[in-house]
Amino acid sequence: MGKHRSGKKRQRGSDPQPLLNLDVGGVSASAAVGGESIESCLADLEEASNPLLSTTHTNNEPTTSPITTSNPEPAVTPVGYKRQERVDAWDAAWSSWLNGGEYQEGLLPCFETELARHFQVKKLSSFLLDSCRDLKMPAFERWLLDVKLEERQTPSKKKKIAEDPVLPTHTLLLTSASSQRLMEEIGETGSVEPDQAQTIVQELIRRTQSALVEIHSQRLRCGHQTPVKSDKVEIERGSYLVSMLYSRKKWKSPFIVKITISHYEKLQQRFLETHHKVIQLHDLVASTASSTKQEKRKRKRVQHSLHLLLMVLTLRYSSFSGGQLLDDFRGGGMQGAINEQGFDVLKEFFPVVFECFASPLNVTLPFFASAFEPMLDWHFGSVGDLALCDSFQDGVCGEANPPFTPAYMEFLSQYISHQLAQADKTDRALSFVVIIPSVGDNDNKDHKKVSSAVKRFAARAHNDMCHSKRCTLHIVLPAKEHGYVEGAQHLRPTRYKRSLYDTSVILLQSQAAQGNNNFDKTLFEEKIRLAFAERHSEEHQKRQKVEE
Repeated sequence: MGKHRSGKKRQRGSDPQPLLNLDVGGVSASAAVGGESIESCLADLEEASNPLLSTTHTNNEPTTSPITTSNPEPAVTPVGYKRQERVDAWDAAWSSWLNGGEYQEGLLPCFETELARHFQVKKLSSFLLDSCRDLKMPAFERWLLDVKLEERQTPSKKKKIAEDPVLPTHTLLLTSASSQRLMEEIGETGSVEPDQAQTIVQELIRRTQSALVEIHSQRLRCGHQTPVKSDKVEIERGSYLVSMLYSRKKWKSPFIVKITISHYEKLQQRFLETHHKVIQLHDLVASTASSTKQEKRKRKRVQHSLHLLLMVLTLRYSSFSGGQLLDDFRGGGMQGAINEQGFDVLKEFFPVVFECFASPLNVTLPFFASAFEPMLDWHFGSVGDLALCDSFQDGVCGEANPPFTPAYMEFLSQYISHQLAQADKTDRALSFVVIIPSVGDNDNKDHKKVSSAVKRFAARAHNDMCHSKRCTLHIVLPAKEHGYVEGAQHLRPTRYKRSLYDTSVILLQSQAAQGNNNFDKTLFEEKIRLAFAERHSEEHQKRQKVEE
């Protein structure tokens, strides 16, 4: 099968190596030779069979389910964050482009850069898991999440390349806490020689540095491109999935990203709510013969903008999970969430509830904190990184279900302690409901499946929260008697997952919140247990039928 060359010269020195033997999401690119751009690497893309894809038919007619937004502004915001100003600025730039103005670079994300990032992260996770056969994807996810958190906590003034949203750029050190924990995890498996753990992590760091160069080179080549001019996104609907097919003029076949219909509609509705001043629902309906030229152009660009954001969003969070989520659901456990019934209980007992760790894919409430707010998540309601959120309204309850990593557990413990101390100074009622695995003093046998290094570091933060004077209630949900929503819920026909571990629900409160005599702890605990209970069993049975 021949490769197509674009005929354009690459920028000198922009890319020392092409992307080789790439594969993701059931679509593969053939090996490329040196000097070719990603257009050449992806020229032989062919649609491959994928277990996620049902029989499809083209249908551009959108359907929506309304989302109730009780607050025009988030209940918590980062310091200096002005949501409406950001929305207005984007709307103005987008409207200018719509009406024939110049496209502003960065207005929409670059799909090809995101695709390159996804390929590179998949190669990194594959290397680690292939190097240690008994290591599982959560080990890579923990390392990636923690090393990225370390980077945010220790900003560097010397940046050789632009900071990457997923991979760390200046904290790639063998001596870092995240790398040391990964070496300990590898050693605990017993599948490699003791001295090999350091060699494996050292090579992972080296490969990550090379991946950053590849991604940066791709950004330089493609970041300036104007959407719609040379790319196209088509939509196909199946029985439960929406397939988004991205193609360029030089590509032989499209690249396919799929999400469930319900998530497609949820994200579409959130996008419309954010940009309602310039984009309406009818702009997503296919043009008709009577549509004017201006109407057709607007609908084309609205649809393209939304679908480009959705495709990049899906790839970004798959990369954050190790880059193999779209292939075979490997990874994604760190993106699990509590169900809607759990949030209903919180809303019953607290005036305002805010999600501290969420994504546009797993969010339930109108506003939330998330990892990729600057370029992506804000279009769907994110207020940004929780670490920057420092302005909680009186009466707010923060629902905190963080990724189960040592660094995030420690960060959350310190963050909550600081926020509650600040609330005490201004006599604000502030509460946090923390949902984390029970890895304190009383482990159960199932926790042996988790590295002792992970448990040891996570247990410190767990115990700090449970033994804090701020802790007013600690509920332990027994393993296998409760569940979560899948981290890959946006890909699966069913949503629920049985928990293999005991889960702690920890209520931490400021002095003003603790003084609320109307708060019935016994009733709250009863309703929390009911909300988390056996709802997932029926889903499990449905999944078995679907997969047979």
